[in-house]
Amino acid sequence: MATLQLKQYFAGDRERFDILLDLSAGSPFERRVWEAIKRVPYGTTLTDAELAIIVGRPAALRAVATAVDRTPVPILIPRHRVIATERELTDGAGGTDRQEALLDLERRAISGHPPDRLTYRDVELARARAPGEPCSRAPVNAPLAAPRRHVLERSRS
Repeated sequence: MATLQLKQYFAGDRERFDILLDLSAGSPFERRVWEAIKRVPYGTTLTDAELAIIVGRPAALRAVATAVDRTPVPILIPRHRVIATERELTDGAGGTDRQEALLDLERRAISGHPPDRLTYRDVELARARAPGEPCSRAPVNAPLAAPRRHVLERSRS
């Protein structure tokens, strides 16, 4: 089931995963951060500072960023949707090229221009691409929807 859902995601046909995850290895705080990340809508971004507010720890920005970097399953828990407070891609687990490729995949799917059979291997190859090269195999000049911004309500847990 996980393989099928990942293939659907990379084809631009799946926005959410319904795979049960065992997150018991994380601390209660990390699990709260990961659950909040899972609620960030497809194709949107959230800053680490906004995430800190959502989990009820606005002064714990560094702890939130560390929990984001420790996300055990980074596509199923979409850590790529969490950006730095300066509205830039983060340099955490996977690096900015992978994060950019995944956000690009989601934006293309939302705008009706899904990539042609983009796979996790393609995302990995994006890390090695030359600066300025496109992240996916979709046409460079394909119109993209601007990323949707969404700020989640503060978690009451």
